[in-house]
Amino acid sequence: MARRISGCGERRNGCRRGLKSSLAGARVTWLWLPMLFLFLCSSASTGTEQLGDAPGHPTSDPSSELLNGTSALSQALSRHLAIAERGGWPALPQGETLRVGMSGPAVEVLRLRLSVSGDLTPDAGKGCVFDGETEAAVKRFQARHGLTQDGSVGLQTRSALNVPVEERIRQIKVNLGRVSTLPRDMGDRFLFVNVPDFSLSAFRDGRRVFEMKVVVGRPQRPTPSLREPLTHIVFNPDWNVPRRIAARDILPKILKDPRHLTKKGFRVYRGQTAEGPELEPEAIDWQGLAGKFPYRLRQDPGPQNALGRMKFVLPNPFDIYLHDTPERKLFARTHRALSSGCVRVEKPLELAAFLLADDPAWSPEAVRAAAESGKTRWLRLSDPVPAYVVYWTAWADPNGTAQFRDDLYHRDARPDDGVAEVEVAPTPFPPAASAPRSGASMSGRPSFAANGADG
Repeated sequence: MARRISGCGERRNGCRRGLKSSLAGARVTWLWLPMLFLFLCSSASTGTEQLGDAPGHPTSDPSSELLNGTSALSQALSRHLAIAERGGWPALPQGETLRVGMSGPAVEVLRLRLSVSGDLTPDAGKGCVFDGETEAAVKRFQARHGLTQDGSVGLQTRSALNVPVEERIRQIKVNLGRVSTLPRDMGDRFLFVNVPDFSLSAFRDGRRVFEMKVVVGRPQRPTPSLREPLTHIVFNPDWNVPRRIAARDILPKILKDPRHLTKKGFRVYRGQTAEGPELEPEAIDWQGLAGKFPYRLRQDPGPQNALGRMKFVLPNPFDIYLHDTPERKLFARTHRALSSGCVRVEKPLELAAFLLADDPAWSPEAVRAAAESGKTRWLRLSDPVPAYVVYWTAWADPNGTAQFRDDLYHRDARPDDGVAEVEVAPTPFPPAASAPRSGASMSGRPSFAANGADG
């Protein structure tokens, strides 16, 4: 067990004696240590860019990191293969959370682990004290693995540290296949959503204009990979609730509170077609449905609407779309696989302004005014913007640093590397000349306007 420092000098020998038992408990043989120190010594002159997860050579054009990602990720693969050949990295034994001010065998294993992956320099990898340098290394590791950057080693960070290098190698190989499927020409403007990273980036002329957090589908209701044109923006949308969500998610709330539908602005219609008459929620025997749900629910626009003030439509066979959300607190979480498949965006006003930037009628102020008007309005983009929703659990950032994320949907383990089964064939982007201008309101809704999964 790691302990608080009370003068590390006199406890140095104790750390060294405890290191052997810690490594053995972590299923790492004592023979591994000479290999490690040889590796550290041989790497000292090359710099951390050649070690494990640490940064490799930056791409020649950081603004084109997506298209240059295959080369940088291949470099990361080579670095990990070299580590595997030298025996891999040690596994951290289970135990209490490690943080600044502690010392002991577990901390020494941690420092060795971080030195192998390049988060600590080889010299700094020797020691049993959790000092400021170790904390900074832990934060670097956490940043590259999508973890909360608190500098302490709790359950999640320990789990990521203990992923074997062989598993990281397999993960990189799977994602090299995914990265290679990107087209060379992704469009002058496009959106890029990486589901495991819970992020959305907007690109223009090869440059990342902005990035924002997103909420994606939970494992039971995963967000699919897509390549589709984003064609419409809906201000103040209503929400036609899919029957599955009505039965599984909303019905239990109705049974707890009979006035739930009224409080949240839902209307109830008989049957599943638009022709069904509206019914009074209080007149329905909700208790007697017995697993069936013969009604259609529609939530009116407003502050409680699950889609928020904006919906971004990209026609696809899954009825998946991007949208705002009234649950702003969810973006403060690190793990954001919380929706029923659709993608909730952190900054809908900024996204809408980006999509409408080439239309002089739609300044950022006009976008905000439309959102705050409370009126439902459909806009067709005069120039549809490609949207790429991908599932990358490993990639290289503009600096060549290998990034890893959890395999939320267990797609990495599929026999075909999870590429063919999760990628949807690209839909041709319609020419701008065939679509009305962005400022044109639509009196009717397109045939694909089903409200799909919930937000």
